[in-house]
Amino acid sequence: SSRTLSLPVGRGIFNYGTAYPVSNKKYPIPGIDITVRIFPLNTILDINQLIESNPNLPPVPPDLMEWPDFHDGVAAGLQISTDYNDVDSSWILYNRPEELNNQHAGLLLALGLNGHLKKMVTWNSFIYLTEKHVMTSIGLLLGLAVANIGTMDVVITRLLSIHIPALLPPQSAEPNMPINTRIACIMGIGWLFIGSCHRRMAEVMLGEIEKVFESQNELNNNAVSESYSLTAGFSLGLITLGQG
Repeated sequence: SSRTLSLPVGRGIFNYGTAYPVSNKKYPIPGIDITVRIFPLNTILDINQLIESNPNLPPVPPDLMEWPDFHDGVAAGLQISTDYNDVDSSWILYNRPEELNNQHAGLLLALGLNGHLKKMVTWNSFIYLTEKHVMTSIGLLLGLAVANIGTMDVVITRLLSIHIPALLPPQSAEPNMPINTRIACIMGIGWLFIGSCHRRMAEVMLGEIEKVFESQNELNNNAVSESYSLTAGFSLGLITLGQG
């Protein structure tokens, strides 16, 4: 239910900054239990088996747990105290799962929100990005941007810019990447250049607000187009924040 899937948000707020992980142990992310139990016998109901036996029931959407798992990772990461100093590149790679997942992607964003990603070595970022796991790319790029908020850091700017065609040199080949990753990078530019009134970045974001997608591979529905334009507007507002 919606209540179950929203539990990580409340947990992250309630337990914010209370955890001091043991550096030589994997940091636990609790997960979301969507098992159906029938009381009073506590009988466990297999949803997949139920759907297979009753074709009239709608199938479970394959992306049902995509964002809830991401939020679960964010909640777990926000529990780590900002005073905990052992979160560095080694700690992050130690807690990296063998196969990237949405929970770890959320953890990366949370580490950025609390400033821990400032200690992440740049080449480790490329290790993550080369895996081309969309949610991990989103969490990492947003996390790096917010961890370096307002600094206009050159390295992070380059990392974000390579995902935004409008910031690439003229005649450059347009990168083939999921639109959600590009949207995350546009938001990241806003955080990185917040309050700077940087002319070039402001002009680019203004142009991205009215960007027209020519390829249906780039854009599959109006919601994504609106999300892209809205995020560019947010980014423009952050760049010019307090400069009106």
